[in-house]
Amino acid sequence: RPNMTLITSFRNAIVRHLKESRTDKNYRYEHKSVVVAGRELVAEISQICSPKLVLATEDAELPSSLDRCTIHRAPRAIIDTICAQTNSDGIVAEFPMPQQAETLPGSHFLVIDRIADPGNLGSVLRTATAFNWNGVFFLPETVDPFNDKVLRASRGALFKTKFTMTTWNAIQTFKSQRNLPAYTAHVTGTPISKVSCQTGCLLVLSHERTGPLCGAAEFGEFVNIPMSGKMESLNVSSAGGILLYHFRPHAST
Repeated sequence: RPNMTLITSFRNAIVRHLKESRTDKNYRYEHKSVVVAGRELVAEISQICSPKLVLATEDAELPSSLDRCTIHRAPRAIIDTICAQTNSDGIVAEFPMPQQAETLPGSHFLVIDRIADPGNLGSVLRTATAFNWNGVFFLPETVDPFNDKVLRASRGALFKTKFTMTTWNAIQTFKSQRNLPAYTAHVTGTPISKVSCQTGCLLVLSHERTGPLCGAAEFGEFVNIPMSGKMESLNVSSAGGILLYHFRPHAST
């Protein structure tokens, strides 16, 4: 494996670039790059696409998927500064940002409506990918899906699942063209035990506090998850996991 010389300065161009890519959304999209830390996640994503750049400590245990990559070396303090965390395993990598899909084939689609918490969004994306949903639509004002906290919580789900950034009007057109039913999570909705999805659907998960956009009731049916009454509600990642399983592709088989 080829190796570059040791980077020792916090002001090094590579260090500054990785830190900016992690912390600055505009910079991230300008360079079409995402920064990932931690051995397991770097290993998982590098099996899908090759990293642009890898920075690791001298003693880091590098995954075999990086065998053909050039590894830049740096002290732990520099890597921890880039990652703003101490559990990076001494490895940080820059990957090409996954590109939006021009078309989304399939029948089961998740619509993310202004979810603001990175951990919640990451968990929902991870679950959608695990249950083989065909694609994800992101509506405006949703937290950036390539935020580093989303990447960690999702385990890099968008490297495996098709997605597109879109608008409410475009979603409505897509729904009509595909002739798909739509379901929106809401506390006043029909219990999911009374709702089945045989041919596909759009599932809308909305902002944690404000709920669905105005007009969501006309877009599709409100559905809810019956509970014991001991808790008023579930957070969006917990509710989303249950709904993504209930309406998952091939759920009837």
